[in-house]
Amino acid sequence: MIRRLSPAQRLGAGGLVVLVLGALVAETTIVIGEVAATETMNDLPDLVVDGLRLVMQLGTHPAIFLVALVAAVLVDRRRLRIAAVVLLAGGLASVGATLVKEAVERPRPPAAGAEVQLLDDTEGFAYPSSHVSIATASLAAAALATRRPLSAALAVGAVVGLGRMAAGVHLPLDVVGGLGLGALAAAIVVTLADR
Repeated sequence: MIRRLSPAQRLGAGGLVVLVLGALVAETTIVIGEVAATETMNDLPDLVVDGLRLVMQLGTHPAIFLVALVAAVLVDRRRLRIAAVVLLAGGLASVGATLVKEAVERPRPPAAGAEVQLLDDTEGFAYPSSHVSIATASLAAAALATRRPLSAALAVGAVVGLGRMAAGVHLPLDVVGGLGLGALAAAIVVTLADR
């Protein structure tokens, strides 16, 4: 008898595939159109860029605590469990992003030939985006733990990625990798918490 995968297991499997395939490409090349896409995002009107940069803050470490608090408040029962799942998923994504960045060693957009105005002080390697990983992991873990649809969590993670591109610090594949890692981190933590 074939056992159906849970939503967390499906999310994790998809995230793993995206992360690994993205890393294989990111390690060896800059995909055609990536530099142009980042330059285009970076050239958007200031109002749009500022709005994206505001959403981008969901990918910071303090935002993990904010998402945990909001997710816990939304549900009457199991508040501590939900907050813990969100915190652990965001933390795992942060550590995972650091490890993958060191393994892949993908350059930031300026080093890849992009002519962008850097709107954020960022050092180190680019793949995957830590901001996108953290936002996606925290929001997806909250969605899974509260039995909410994942689509909004993934969409916000993608918008965080657009903000990172607009800030001139990431190429599109970095964003895709961040989505994959964030999904994987959320799935791991939620699956373990459910057991």
